[in-house]
Amino acid sequence: MSPEDRDQLTRRIIRRRRIDRALASAGIDVSSLGHNEDQSLARYENPFVWVQRLHERGLVSHSAKCAVHRELRRTSVSQWARRATEAGRSILYDVLISHAQDEDGTVARTIVEHLEANGVRCWIAPRDIPPGMTWNSVIGSAVEKSRFVVTLISSASVSSQFVSAETIHGFDVGCTILPFRLEDVSDYWRIDLRLKTIQPVDYFGREEHALKDVFDALRSKKAA
Repeated sequence: MSPEDRDQLTRRIIRRRRIDRALASAGIDVSSLGHNEDQSLARYENPFVWVQRLHERGLVSHSAKCAVHRELRRTSVSQWARRATEAGRSILYDVLISHAQDEDGTVARTIVEHLEANGVRCWIAPRDIPPGMTWNSVIGSAVEKSRFVVTLISSASVSSQFVSAETIHGFDVGCTILPFRLEDVSDYWRIDLRLKTIQPVDYFGREEHALKDVFDALRSKKAA
């Protein structure tokens, strides 16, 4: 196993342990929920949304849901990975665009064209996925090599497990996350609750200004 693979495995194990401790502290017994293996493992992809959906289905109480969210925020699932990786991350891209490809692909490509025309190094799927490679492994590695993750917010992306996973991974490895709202979606925190703490860029009704806002944010971060 390479050192990089070993580091990734260590981060994954620690993150899972923290999530399981948060659930246990709130009295949530995963084995009693009647989930299959895939449904149970989904808690590691986005624990905030996973617990929220259990609450919406009446499987956990409001107090238990809030307790999990508090514990996850308190232990800061992302902090360990950020401290461990930020100093040694090899940055190859300025921006990774996380988006719902079928629904928001056209806008995503427009953003990439604008940024690349101004010298910004972008990564976007499926353009930058080599033939024969699995998407999950390539995208995960691309996130780790990116300074920013621009998460495109739409009615489609808030329900996308891939957008959620990419955004969460970006938080976990220390990327700067920039929510970019294509639509007036109020509950975009379903992608990751931590998005609530970040001022989004609104694209709808101000397309040209929004693209400039993204470029200015990138330039400001690079200068810092």
